[in-house]
Amino acid sequence: MAEQLPKWDAVGVEPPTVLKTDGWQPGMKPSAQHMNWLFNRIYKCLEEIQLNGGTEEIQQELAALQELVAAHQADDVRHITAEERTKWNNAGITDTISGKTYKWSMENGGLFLEEVL
Repeated sequence: MAEQLPKWDAVGVEPPTVLKTDGWQPGMKPSAQHMNWLFNRIYKCLEEIQLNGGTEEIQQELAALQELVAAHQADDVRHITAEERTKWNNAGITDTISGKTYKWSMENGGLFLEEVL
C-alpha cells in the first residue's frame, strides 16, 4: 500500500466487556485511555495488513489448493481419455424391455435409446 499509515503508539487501557458490548451511551464521555486503546488496536491491525496483507495465510491456502488440483488431475479413475469416452459411448449397451432389444447411445451430449431391429 502506498498510503502512509496513521501511527498511534499510545497503548491505552482495554475497556470493560460491558462497554465493548453496549458501546458508549448518549451523554457518556469516552475516556482517553479507552480511546487510545481503540486507536492503537486499529493501528496495529492495519499495520499487520499493510505489512503482509495476510499473504502467509493466502500462500498456505493456495498451496493446499494446488495439491488438491494436482491430485485430482492425476486420478486416472475419475478421468478418461477421449478414446475411452468414444469407446464407452459407442459400446452399444443394450437392454431388453418387454421382449424388445434397445441400444443406448450418447450423441451431442444426450442419451438415446433406440430399438434394435
